[in-house]
Amino acid sequence: MRGFKYSLDPSSKKFICPSCGKRRFVRYIDNETGEYISDDCGRCDREQSCGYHLTPSDYFHDHGMAVERHRPTPRRPLPPLIEPTYIDGNIVAATVRRPVTASNLYRYLVRLAAARYGTAVAEMKARGAMIEMNVGTTLSGDAIFWQCDQHQRCRTGKIMAYQPNGHRVKNEGSPHRVDWVHSRLQHRWPDRFTDFTLVQCLFGLHQLADNRDNDLPIGLVESEKTALMGRLLSPSHIWVATGGSNGLNAHKLRPLRGRVIHVYPDLGEFDKWAGIIEQSGLSRVTMMRLVEDIATDNDRKQGLDIGDYWERELLSSPP
Repeated sequence: MRGFKYSLDPSSKKFICPSCGKRRFVRYIDNETGEYISDDCGRCDREQSCGYHLTPSDYFHDHGMAVERHRPTPRRPLPPLIEPTYIDGNIVAATVRRPVTASNLYRYLVRLAAARYGTAVAEMKARGAMIEMNVGTTLSGDAIFWQCDQHQRCRTGKIMAYQPNGHRVKNEGSPHRVDWVHSRLQHRWPDRFTDFTLVQCLFGLHQLADNRDNDLPIGLVESEKTALMGRLLSPSHIWVATGGSNGLNAHKLRPLRGRVIHVYPDLGEFDKWAGIIEQSGLSRVTMMRLVEDIATDNDRKQGLDIGDYWERELLSSPP
């Protein structure tokens, strides 16, 4: 860290913690030489279950040595966060309330719910999950995954078409590939949305506004559909999604600070996501290896996620 003599190693390298014995120990380094101070000078990132932390000042004090310090270099003030343009909540509500009889995604969720909860409540469970997750429906039956932040202000909506088996429509010539609500609004009302400023957030983030769920852990996944499936099949978590393998960044993660977070990367993304999480400043994070541990070679080629395994568990035969 510029301006300081010592800092925690910013790399993703971990050592055996001298207290708990887990490989979760981050050591302090001398920023001038790049050398580690000592085997036991550092912090265990298992803050809740271990909490070991020996700072450089404590280490040198215990060994009767003076701590050499640098005066911190004055930092430039951080630029203010860009203020997003928000979409009228009435537009969101109208699409969420719209009948879903033409929605292939809804029909897929009903099949999952029937397999998990029984046919008597399947439609209610599926519809409830879509409402809770702010998933709207276009007039043609496509899904709208609204990105509403922790204050329930809407940034945009991602529009995607699905097949009856729950797979996305990805044909090059299809008019139902990924589209965005803000783009459609700009096209329809160019005068009203000329200066639209898009700042994306995690899908599902609006759930943090509900104080009833403050104690629930966050389940972080890549796909919006997977987060929706999580809300339906595993409501013991608050499910949020990055919206893509490159959609994970510190800005999007900021609202999750202080929460217990379980991260479920897609196959092939574990190390990449672990590195981003390591640099994010979040302290109560567990990288879940469930998908990695049970994957076959064929699964890895397909890049499956936890949603695919839920589907495999519930729907043993093809639709």
